[in-house]
Amino acid sequence: MITDNKDDILTIGQCAELLKVSTRTIYDLVSDERIPEKIFAKKVGRSWRILRSEIERFLSEERGSAYQMSINQTNKK
Repeated sequence: MITDNKDDILTIGQCAELLKVSTRTIYDLVSDERIPEKIFAKKVGRSWRILRSEIERFLSEERGSAYQMSINQTNKK
């Protein structure tokens, strides 16, 4: 279960659940250097960890971004 604490440290799976997307999408948002608005994550061992506040930052900056526009273009096809 995910709580509402801004300092929560989330896994890729928890981020995917929170954003209602696939884990593959989160991996792409974390690792794709072509996405300037990518989500900052830290690799701990073999797993990624993401601060909840980073997800909130990403969502607040997402409107009108190049990434969002590319998603919109893909959805129109």
